[in-house]
Amino acid sequence: MRLTRTKPPIPDGETEATLLEYLGAFRNVAWDDRAAAEFRNYLRSDFRRFAFTLDLVPRGTGRLLEIGADPYFTTLLLRRFRQYELFLTNGAAPSPLDNSTELIGSGGDSVALRYAAFNMEADELPYPGRFDVVLCCEVLEHMTQDPLRALVTINRSLRPGGALVLSTPNAARAGVVFTAAAGLPLYDAYSAYGPYGRHNREYTPSEVKKLLEHAGFRVEEEFVADVHPRPKGIKGVAMGAARAALACARVAWSAVSGHHAEGIGAYAFFRAVKLTEPAPGRPRWLYRSYPEHELSDD
Repeated sequence: MRLTRTKPPIPDGETEATLLEYLGAFRNVAWDDRAAAEFRNYLRSDFRRFAFTLDLVPRGTGRLLEIGADPYFTTLLLRRFRQYELFLTNGAAPSPLDNSTELIGSGGDSVALRYAAFNMEADELPYPGRFDVVLCCEVLEHMTQDPLRALVTINRSLRPGGALVLSTPNAARAGVVFTAAAGLPLYDAYSAYGPYGRHNREYTPSEVKKLLEHAGFRVEEEFVADVHPRPKGIKGVAMGAARAALACARVAWSAVSGHHAEGIGAYAFFRAVKLTEPAPGRPRWLYRSYPEHELSDD
């Protein structure tokens, strides 16, 4: 695993500024002013994550499923820079199978989108057939009870050799270490959006890889990356020095212990291919209090 990446590859003929301007030009007709402001801030802070995700999506054609598509920033990039037939889901929706929304651009152009309701921990996939690519980005950490079931569902929705692109916050990121050292709260706040509106369980990159392998995937590419703008001035210098010291300490610990040191980047990114059927049982390192015959030492 590369220790960290900071700048995602950008499609030919584009810059980070032009892509950010393109995405920022759209507004969902369902947003009120509060939601619009929240998602504009989200775009500015996480834009590079959307660009990293796009870069991991194989170039090709076929059927692509994007799980948790709202607020559709990645969807817009997929529509513009890839050629897949898109199928979208969100966690909550008025109709189980067929919902619509519209994105209006600042120039008056309109993008109509349809999506299904889908709870990965409880529901069967709402779309029939197999997919060539599935995106599951910033979803894993929101699950409350059975993330393995979600990945098993994805495995069974993919054709043999199909690709899964997954991203999730890195539980071993530098910010967690700094927060713990300062004695500040480590856990995510309760959300007005309900139990799935917060991060319920974050993962280290090695945990995600183990879970993917248990679910029948082979990881092709993995890295950690910082996506949020760095602070400027004295605060930025201090954080940069602290990050460098932490990185050196982790490299030294890895050399002494013989164990791989987790990356310090804020997010972990993976592209994996469907290799086999999922392994039986739930991995013991992630599940407890289940009947013994349901647990696995994998």
